[in-house]
This record gives sequence, C-alpha cells and structure tokens, in this order.
Amino acid sequence: MSPAPTIDHLLPYSGRLLRRSADFETPDEYGDPTWVETGEDVACWLEPMGSREELGLDPAVQLATHRLFLPPTTPPRGWDAIEVGGVRYELQGDGFARVRPQDGISHHVEAYVQAVE
Repeated sequence: MSPAPTIDHLLPYSGRLLRRSADFETPDEYGDPTWVETGEDVACWLEPMGSREELGLDPAVQLATHRLFLPPTTPPRGWDAIEVGGVRYELQGDGFARVRPQDGISHHVEAYVQAVE
C-alpha cells in the first residue's frame, strides 16, 4: 500500500499561527478575561479572495480577505490569528478540515482570514 499523499509541497509560506485562550484568573480593568496568545510556526498558503474599503471610518480602512490553507492539524478557532510576511490576519470564523473522499482522512485545513490595513 502506498503512503498517503501529503499537502506539504503546496504550502510554500511560513507563518506563525497565534492561538488565543481566555485567562479568567487575570481579568482586565472591566472584569473581562484577558487573552493569552501562544504561537506555533506552520507551513501555509494564502489565496487572495477580494478586498474592499470601509469609507465610514476616519481614516478609511482597506480590508483584504484571503483563504488560508494549513497542514491537517487541529483547525484554528475564530478568535485566532496568523502572521505571514509581517502581516497579521484575523480569522473570520472557525477553520475547517477538508477530507479525502476515498478514505475520510483529513487532507488539509482551510480558514477565511482578513487583513486590516
């Protein structure tokens, strides 16, 4: 039996996945939990999907939406972020695993991310 194909050769970029968790022990000045970030280096691919300008803000803000591809690990959550090439991208909802239809094994993880510039 041949080994399962991997997605590694399709992920040429290096990013830092920032997973956030709430810290209820040290609330902020309003009594809300603070966020603790832990980072891990990951291989990834970013595919541009579109951009728009929010004119109601002063100054106007450019929003760029991308689709993020990651190795088949635990999908990131909607409050996580990733840094690629010095740009921080915020997740827009939870990431999700894509599975191979032949055997149901997770092939890669996808997520929608947004850069605010």
